[in-house]
Amino acid sequence: MGFSASEEMRKFCRGFDVDIDPEALFGCDGRIELLVEAPASLGPGMHGIDLVGGFSSLIAGDPQKRSSYRNVHLVGRFCSIAAGVQIGLPEHLVAERPVHSPGSGISHSRVPETTHLQISNCPVIEQVNDEYQRVISDPPSPVRIGDDVRIGEGVSIRSGVVVGDGAIIEDGSSVHEDVPPYAIVAGVPAKVVSYRFEPDIVADLLELKWWAYGSSALESVDFTDMPAAMRRIRHNIQTGFARPYDAPILRIRDGSVEAMRYDRETNCLAELSSMACDVGVRPNTVQPLPAIDPAFRPKMIIWDLDDTLWQGCLAENDDLVLNERRAGFIVALNSHGVVSAICSKNDLEPAQRTLEQFGLWDAFVFPRIAFVPKGAAVRQLITDMQLQPSHVLFIDDNPHNLHEVADAVPNIHVVDARAPGCDELL
Repeated sequence: MGFSASEEMRKFCRGFDVDIDPEALFGCDGRIELLVEAPASLGPGMHGIDLVGGFSSLIAGDPQKRSSYRNVHLVGRFCSIAAGVQIGLPEHLVAERPVHSPGSGISHSRVPETTHLQISNCPVIEQVNDEYQRVISDPPSPVRIGDDVRIGEGVSIRSGVVVGDGAIIEDGSSVHEDVPPYAIVAGVPAKVVSYRFEPDIVADLLELKWWAYGSSALESVDFTDMPAAMRRIRHNIQTGFARPYDAPILRIRDGSVEAMRYDRETNCLAELSSMACDVGVRPNTVQPLPAIDPAFRPKMIIWDLDDTLWQGCLAENDDLVLNERRAGFIVALNSHGVVSAICSKNDLEPAQRTLEQFGLWDAFVFPRIAFVPKGAAVRQLITDMQLQPSHVLFIDDNPHNLHEVADAVPNIHVVDARAPGCDELL
């Protein structure tokens, strides 16, 4: 029958940048859980999936069209899957001889021909029925979807299909066979119509596996010039600027959500925090954030907005309450040469409009307001300001964001907006 995520569960997931549609269903095909790497979004429909990789959206296009994912082992990172797809369809029983039960639908027939068929061919019918039951009892192989894959609206994919990294499946296609890496397929049945790049570029992409580094591998990459893009990605990886992506993985079960982190040493998932359906627990972290010297004086403060500069969530149409004390700090610090910036996961226009209503929009420089990972956004902001990370303070209420920024920007100072001593640092 499946289960849905409660509002409390979905709010917990949003704290880790995993957005779940209220009409998303889980627990089909005997699966008791779904693992989702942050950030990701899941649309309406049935999600019979083992693991969804980070930066993937299973809701692209018309959000009203429901999708069905059945018997799917993996959806990789950086995938965009449109609405109305049917993935993991059972295979039609096609063989050298028919295995459909010839007695199906006629066991109570009064037609003389069918009665004679059943009586005179009983041993053969039983043999074919046994073969039919054997075929339908064999579990189909699961679907595997690689990284950096785009799947169009209304696509159907048969069970057992492997979609290679970088592939594109055009709208309305019906996929019966494996899709090669970086192939573009279309039609019913789907056939390869072209490839996204030349063979040498495809080979480089498959070797580099840039998606293993999250968005950090794509820093300053211009995909309009693919040879130059390959050189830049390789440079980011070889210099250590791009680091292996390590983000929380949410384990969604009926009535509970756990935030996990992959431990490379043990090859296991270690629990970060959890919640039952009746307990609204905020995400907690495994390791405490480093303490900040009270004598530290920043040259720039980067602020989150929701539940940091104001109470409430803008995207959820909450009644926002400005933190007047922090707003006063921003104005006062600006007069003393300490600039303030913004890094917030929100839509720019409503955020700007709200800040203008509070009289604070002009108090900030370089606002980074978009649904992008905060680690890369803060790092680029500091680069644009030509500052050293050790001179910057980042304030956020989300432990995942704090750790992401601390990992992405060594030597930056980070503080939890909910900590009792946060305001004293200002």
